[in-house]
Amino acid sequence: MIVKLTRTSQAHVVVWEMGRGPGGRAAVRRSRAQPSVCIPHGAPAFTVSSDRFAQLVDELADSGVVDKWADVQLGRALCAQNDISWEHVSAPGLVLYHGKPDFGRACSHLLEESKAECHFQSVVDKCSWQDGRWLLSVGDTVHEFDSLVVTSHSAAHSRWKQIFGRDPPLEAVANERPGDEHLTSLLAGLAKIESKPVYSLLLSYIDRDAAAWNKLPYDLVHVENHPILRKLVIVRDGAAPQRSGCPQHI
Repeated sequence: MIVKLTRTSQAHVVVWEMGRGPGGRAAVRRSRAQPSVCIPHGAPAFTVSSDRFAQLVDELADSGVVDKWADVQLGRALCAQNDISWEHVSAPGLVLYHGKPDFGRACSHLLEESKAECHFQSVVDKCSWQDGRWLLSVGDTVHEFDSLVVTSHSAAHSRWKQIFGRDPPLEAVANERPGDEHLTSLLAGLAKIESKPVYSLLLSYIDRDAAAWNKLPYDLVHVENHPILRKLVIVRDGAAPQRSGCPQHI
């Protein structure tokens, strides 16, 4: 959306993002202790299901930041008591893509192309609508905008208060505009969205331990019948998998 706005108009786009970088749920996780290690657990791969998205992916592929994952190996881990059996999964016709070297780079590329003004590690504390303008409070500063695009339901969900200890920003707008039926209906729908915590355990192995993991001929594994685990993502050398040889990191 940001790229489309900047391509079709003279709009100056400002992005406020709580995370340390672009990507949101699709961002990679990096180790401060080992900068060479990056784990794309959020979106290790993705599919294309619409012509509009296909056009964008083609542009990203031409720019060298995404590519088809032609040799991806899919697996299934079947857990039974203290035993685990592994098997390959065949998915004829399935075309997966991955970021080069990770999906975060593709997100950064889009923002660079859009020339958007980006503010990371920034939380919008409050927003309001006054005299036809959006006012966003970030820290001690109030910023004015003509239009507002919210890409996360959290800004209108009760989870916001659980995390930050204050009302969601969009809820404050609804309180200022009690007669806005469209906004009230929108917030009521967002409030019904349920959340379920998901934990990601990120592990890095080297040398002999890495070699042991490298024997598993899979990249993406669906785990069944396990009380905790649901998915395994095996990343070799912090980039797209290469199963030949012994990687330094896995």
